Amino acid sequence: WATPCDALVPCSASGLLTAERAGQLQCEAIVGATNLPFASEEAQAVAERELGITFVPEGITSAGAVIVDSIEYWANDAFSAAAPPLLYSFTAHVVGEKVSRLIELAQRLNVPPSLAVPLVAESDS
Repeated sequence: WATPCDALVPCSASGLLTAERAGQLQCEAIVGATNLPFASEEAQAVAERELGITFVPEGITSAGAVIVDSIEYWANDAFSAAAPPLLYSFTAHVVGEKVSRLIELAQRLNVPPSLAVPLVAESDS
């Protein structure tokens, strides 16, 4: 947990990041790829508030899978005809834009990105 890195992407199981483990982190960002990477609110607070690590929740980072699944379900002919690189590019653009808006809003409000997620979702409605 104490290995310096740019980003930590916990993928294997929920609740891996305890307060103790979070306190050892030496990364700039945690990219959620599991529903609940933190074992507790305390662990999340250690990472975000005490260490200043940017945490982007799984609901934002994994949106690409939902987008592509939706295209496949609602526009199957278009999905079948589309070249995979086109789908990947479109999805990366949409998710990238959402993450950028989240980070910008969090910085403007001076709050961790995880607290700004509902506000970004509301702005898209």
